[in-house]
Amino acid sequence: MAGCRRRFAGILRPLAGLMLGVLAAMPDAMGQSAASAPQRVVSLNVCSDQLLLQLAPRDAIASLSFLVADPAVSAMADAAAGVSLNHGLAEEILPLQPDLVFAGAYGARPAVALLENNGVRVERMGLALSLDDVMSHIEQVAAALRRPAAGQALARQVQERIAAAGRGAAPRQDRPRAITYHANGLTAGSGTLTHDIIEAAGFVNLAAELGVDGLRPLSIEALVDAAPDLIILGAAREGPPSLATALLRHPALVGLLQRARTLVIAESALACGPPGVTAALDQLGAVRRQMTARGSGS
Repeated sequence: MAGCRRRFAGILRPLAGLMLGVLAAMPDAMGQSAASAPQRVVSLNVCSDQLLLQLAPRDAIASLSFLVADPAVSAMADAAAGVSLNHGLAEEILPLQPDLVFAGAYGARPAVALLENNGVRVERMGLALSLDDVMSHIEQVAAALRRPAAGQALARQVQERIAAAGRGAAPRQDRPRAITYHANGLTAGSGTLTHDIIEAAGFVNLAAELGVDGLRPLSIEALVDAAPDLIILGAAREGPPSLATALLRHPALVGLLQRARTLVIAESALACGPPGVTAALDQLGAVRRQMTARGSGS
């Protein structure tokens, strides 16, 4: 009997060791699975489209929204060439079998609900209403892609461009005043990404000084009376004449544009995403330095 017990124990010992090894390895295996990067990523939002083009491996991008190919709203239309595009419909997305989908806070809601009901992971992104939001979106997308190093590198680039745009800016009371003016007389006041971009580049956002909060219309009379140093216009879009754009041809505004410094910045640069934001910062910083140098030399 004792001999049987010894033989049985001799058999169990290696089996127990093997089981302990398997159990010890399980957390590592599970951790590696949880930390594995998504392989088929889809975006339904033009802001996340552009971040994916900067942060995700190209072969991991299964589809981007059709808006990313439109230079009027996307600063990376050229970079998106060759990528499959979608129109935010669940029937387009589900056959791609994505393991991660990015969506805006408000867009494509029916598709998002259907995707989540089918077990697809959806990462929602809020609106970019400040430069802090832009930085947060970089971190959010990089974390979801399991590419923190890429996110940190992009964040550093954006921070460097922000610092460069504002370098040498005068004290606030001595800064030139800038304002955006678009179709329908819309201007961007406080609480907007445009406001942050203007202020970071060393200007005072005149719209905010006039009490504008968010994106609001401003009368031509108020604009002329405020006498801005710089008027930022959106790039003209092709299309038939409209009442929205007729305001921009008003004689009073035309006269003001002849007296004030003007700068055309693509609306895509003031919307969201590092490529457009950094381009707008570069443009505004360069113009502010020119204006300051001209003023000090006169």
